[in-house]
Amino acid sequence: MPLPVASVSLLLATLLAGCAQHEPPPPPAPPPQTVFDPLTQTMDRARAVQGTVDAQAQATRQGIEAAEGGDSKDSR
Repeated sequence: MPLPVASVSLLLATLLAGCAQHEPPPPPAPPPQTVFDPLTQTMDRARAVQGTVDAQAQATRQGIEAAEGGDSKDSR
């Protein structure tokens, strides 16, 4: 087999092997638990509760403003 035919055959085989379909890599494993997990869970719950408290405070403010006639400025 002449050298050009051998090199072209080798190049073709390499290109076909490079284009072969492969399985996708498995998804990464979840991070292991750390000593800070309870603390971060507590902080997440506190943030969720703070959102609820803020929403209720805003609703209360709007109710008060509506009862006063809608003007939130001081009338001094």
